[in-house]
Amino acid sequence: MLALFLSISHLDGLIERKILEWELEISTDFDNSFICRINKILQKYQLPKAEKIMKNPPSKYKWKKTAEKAINEYWSSIWTEEYNTKSTLKHLSLQNDPVNNPHNIWKCVRNNQYDIKKAELKCKLVTGNYMLRGTKAKFSRNTVLPYCKLCRDSDETIEHFLLKIISLSDVRQRYMVKLLNKL
Repeated sequence: MLALFLSISHLDGLIERKILEWELEISTDFDNSFICRINKILQKYQLPKAEKIMKNPPSKYKWKKTAEKAINEYWSSIWTEEYNTKSTLKHLSLQNDPVNNPHNIWKCVRNNQYDIKKAELKCKLVTGNYMLRGTKAKFSRNTVLPYCKLCRDSDETIEHFLLKIISLSDVRQRYMVKLLNKL
């Protein structure tokens, strides 16, 4: 959307630019016009106002670098703020550039539904947001039994789920061997 806006702002004398200038003159902060949406985006990322860009449009290269930097700074600050205020994120390591350098869980995900679901499950486990039966029992006032459905041996906790279920020992052992080889 910002790239389209910049392209139109470079079209001196053409009808598209005239329409944009007209929208700029008549728009209010509350309408849903293209220029209002552009102004909201520019304001969100602390970029110059549309009027200023229209008067003196930067080169596409300069604009791309400026917008990319502003967007990355915005999302990095949001990520850092959430990381510092949400206890569930303490188990994730915060990379230097979280926008361009995603967490390792997401780096290995291929573009298919199965891999994405696996990564979502991993993130929930790492952040403690996966509802195991032990947690469900606490919230349901024990109408749900906390026992593990796979082994019925003990309460289903993260530790039990990842390390102690006997029926998953073959799968766990394969990954433990890979993990130990990496160390």
